[in-house]
Amino acid sequence: MKKVLIILLSLVIFWGCDNKESEKPETGKDSDFTFDSTDLQLAPVSDDAFQNVILQYSLKKGNTYKFRLTTITDESQTIQADTTISQKVSQTIVYLIHLEVKDLDEEKVMEINAEVKSIKLDAVSNNEKFSYVSGAKMDSLELMQFVEYEALRNNPFTIRINPEGDIVEIFKADKIANKYLEMRGMKDSISVEEKKMFQQDIINAALKPLLAQVFRKLPKTEVGKDSSWTFKMPAADLQVFKLDNTHTYKLTNFEKLKDDNIAVIEAGLISQFIINPEAKKNNIDVKKPKYTASGKIFFNLSKGLIQKSKTTTSMDVEISMPVPTQKGMQKVTRKQYSVNNNILELL
Repeated sequence: MKKVLIILLSLVIFWGCDNKESEKPETGKDSDFTFDSTDLQLAPVSDDAFQNVILQYSLKKGNTYKFRLTTITDESQTIQADTTISQKVSQTIVYLIHLEVKDLDEEKVMEINAEVKSIKLDAVSNNEKFSYVSGAKMDSLELMQFVEYEALRNNPFTIRINPEGDIVEIFKADKIANKYLEMRGMKDSISVEEKKMFQQDIINAALKPLLAQVFRKLPKTEVGKDSSWTFKMPAADLQVFKLDNTHTYKLTNFEKLKDDNIAVIEAGLISQFIINPEAKKNNIDVKKPKYTASGKIFFNLSKGLIQKSKTTTSMDVEISMPVPTQKGMQKVTRKQYSVNNNILELL
């Protein structure tokens, strides 16, 4: 099951109608996957047009919303020992996501059927190219290579989101888990309890990261131009070190997109690394890692959702450790640098 989880983690990084075998698979038009990385073209408003506002998600019951989420990753890695091994990977993944609002309770918590309708991937690893478009004809070897995407697409699940963007619940993800296990030939070889654990792994490693791009957490208090707020995130345990992140936001302006009012928000990050004491005891040396993030969010006040967002994160880390070899203990150094861009667009 650990190998399965590792594969799932590659999604992010990570929506309702039933998937019927008799239906012709949809690959999506090329234009559907053509993303726009530029800012929205907005019109200015007078300085006194807005005072304080409350940022809230307010999707309408019965409506369907379509998003395009594009993740662009560039990563380079070098391992140095008695020889040097280098690897460079560039990857672009585009998800076409449909959200259908099924219910709204008295606390304005939205119950939404979510479905990833189509996925397109283009990647280059050390000059070797890979590509995938969901619904395209593939042989059995190609299906196994992209099994995590095949399991995700056209398998709806349900989410509950409150007006502040907190994910209250994600459920009905069993179709995704069963499809993955079936394609891997594992459906009848694991216990019911293991299937439940695997389904939760999918929710945590694949679905929540995708949803976090569509529903970013919002402040509960009123905000106005130049208002700032922060959110402390749970610490990420990367074994050798822990990563403490605080997301920062500032509402820089109010503008117009046709007839809709837009709040323009700048996003940032305060990051702190805590080296594991056990790593030092084992002679593992970690040079001070660098983790940065920045971005811009265009929140549609009229529709109560994110109209568009563009965010960038980067990680630079170097770790050295002694490794036993036939020649005795040898120092091995791993250097890794990665940049990840996420672009969310309301279609």
